[in-house]
Amino acid sequence: MPPSVASVTSICDQWSYLIRAAAANLPDAELRTAMNHKGKTLVALANYQYRNSTVGDYGEVGLAIPTVPVNAKPGERWLQGLQSEESRSRDLGFRVIHLPVTTAAANAAGRDI
Repeated sequence: MPPSVASVTSICDQWSYLIRAAAANLPDAELRTAMNHKGKTLVALANYQYRNSTVGDYGEVGLAIPTVPVNAKPGERWLQGLQSEESRSRDLGFRVIHLPVTTAAANAAGRDI
């Protein structure tokens, strides 16, 4: 069962990265980078500090690459991030590349999900 959290603080940042370098971090041949422009793609870094969770207080840093299925139609997807994940017109997702946490309890809870 995922941890329940009463309070969280988050700081997120995005930057551009070479498409070929980001694609090398996609272990699944079914996905390709999605937010591309002039040979670069978007990469997202998010930092979370959870308080009063069922596994105690802990921090987490996530590194993710926006992706679409390899056979998805070309096109702009910048506004898809604002759509519901349930939207039939949305094919954008995020492949989490790295997600370390600061406590053993949070690590165990995350692996048990």
